[in-house]
Amino acid sequence: MVRHGLFGAILAACVAPSRAACPAGGVNMHGKCWFLGEAGASCSQTCKDKGLSFSHHVAGEAAPMVPKLLGREPGTRQFPWGRIECYVAASDRFHTAKERPDGNTGDKGDAGDWSVDVCRLACSCSQGAAAPSPPVNPSAPYPGCTEQNSVYRHAGAHAIFVDLSAFGATGCWQNDCKNTDKFNAADMGVCARTCMQFDECTHWSYGEQEDAKKCFLRKSDGGREQADGWVSAPKACAPPAVPDAHMALTAANILLPCDAGKSAACPDMARAVTTWRF
Repeated sequence: MVRHGLFGAILAACVAPSRAACPAGGVNMHGKCWFLGEAGASCSQTCKDKGLSFSHHVAGEAAPMVPKLLGREPGTRQFPWGRIECYVAASDRFHTAKERPDGNTGDKGDAGDWSVDVCRLACSCSQGAAAPSPPVNPSAPYPGCTEQNSVYRHAGAHAIFVDLSAFGATGCWQNDCKNTDKFNAADMGVCARTCMQFDECTHWSYGEQEDAKKCFLRKSDGGREQADGWVSAPKACAPPAVPDAHMALTAANILLPCDAGKSAACPDMARAVTTWRF
């Protein structure tokens, strides 16, 4: 029993949240500063009020954040619902979080913009407030015109939702690439060139989200925040357009295995057929 108690004390010390590195009583875990927002407030607003910026993180089922932020276990623990943990004070219950929200959450766009009237959200914030416009030479050749460590958030107002199915097939909002502001992209040049294809796109951001490199299209830079590893730029900051002939030749080489029909090398003939548009 003594050994068990000692082990428990050591384990508690190892996993205990730290408040020393976060402002205003925040809990420091997973490399973020966590706060329990007010009922009805979004995490973007909660983090902004603390002088920080929202940085999404799902703590997981094994060690959710709401009990750590309350300092106790709520009366009822419910199933994972949205992308952010939700605590309902009136009934002392909480939902854990997951990467993909249920369809009835209203959780659309950036996770930081989501709010529910009765929910106090467990918000993960990163050090560094909304970033001012960094010194960038917009007339410099690409990629010198890009803003390093800067991201343009949707923030409820700045995203464009368009049909990106011709540019990407994964990483889209709610897996719908025909109505999305984002998609998985191999490099930031793809992102910049995609923005050039849409009149309503004025800015783009490129960085890692949910373990994938993603491109985000925006209609302004109003949601600018500091974010390590991200790159953002206005529409004009892009590499030269790839000639159609070069794109057609590249596509032909990639799709050559499909000439033999469906196989492990060509699992989706329908998508292969729609590639031929040059």
